[in-house]
Amino acid sequence: MTFTKDSCLNVIHALLICSVAAASAPAGAQSDDARKASGSAEAKRQAVTQSDAERKARYEEYSKTWNSGNVEALAAGYTLDSITLQWGGQVLSLEEFKKRLPALTKIKTSGTPIYRIEVGDYALGHSRWVSQVGDSTRTTESYGVFRRQPDGRWLVVIDDPGIKEPVPTHLGDVSEYERLWNAGDVDAIAAMYSYDSVTLQPGGKRLNRQEFKALLPQLMKAKVQGQPIYRIEVGDIALEQSRWTSRIPGEKGVETVVTDSYVMSRRQPDGSWLIVVDDPGLE
Repeated sequence: MTFTKDSCLNVIHALLICSVAAASAPAGAQSDDARKASGSAEAKRQAVTQSDAERKARYEEYSKTWNSGNVEALAAGYTLDSITLQWGGQVLSLEEFKKRLPALTKIKTSGTPIYRIEVGDYALGHSRWVSQVGDSTRTTESYGVFRRQPDGRWLVVIDDPGIKEPVPTHLGDVSEYERLWNAGDVDAIAAMYSYDSVTLQPGGKRLNRQEFKALLPQLMKAKVQGQPIYRIEVGDIALEQSRWTSRIPGEKGVETVVTDSYVMSRRQPDGSWLIVVDDPGLE
């Protein structure tokens, strides 16, 4: 792939969402229940959002670091096993990404946090970045997974600049979720979520697993079709993007809506994966 200004810009947003802090698979309900047995799900739920002021300050600090071209400081915001996505289906290791930073930091940028949801030692973050390339201004939505370190710092594990094209070498499988959803199987869908999971809804509302399950009969009136974009696994955490076409019945007929969803999943002791944070891409 030719390393153009556009590709530089795309990778920039992949990096930016993460250092600021410096998927749908069949459920393994048994291992999740074992976790839940040690205490109530709500008492253990650790989904925490940083204050708006704190998040804004971190993004401003990071933008200064980026715009100063401090490559070492930027790379230090990533774990050694981190993965960064790039347009064209490229999946970069930390070392591969670091080699590109001197060129990338020539493009100036600033970011705005949208949300950051922490569950245990992992977090899913969403941010919006505005970058200047020549006379052009580009706005990009970025997503990233963070891992809490023993010293309390948060480092980037998976970095997505908001790509909209499939990554052929890392496609997920949403067929089972689609099948169960269209069959109206509330229990099976709910079992795909961890006891401490968070699901986003319009207006920024956040639902725990029980709240989400209670809403499912209403949501399932819409029939869906999913297209996998990517699924990246690093250790016991994964980030998955998929595109969903929903057909929603209403008084004026059926409305068709297309959204991109982002799901952070966690591997269970029995090897299965459960959803921890689900952003269905709703406004």
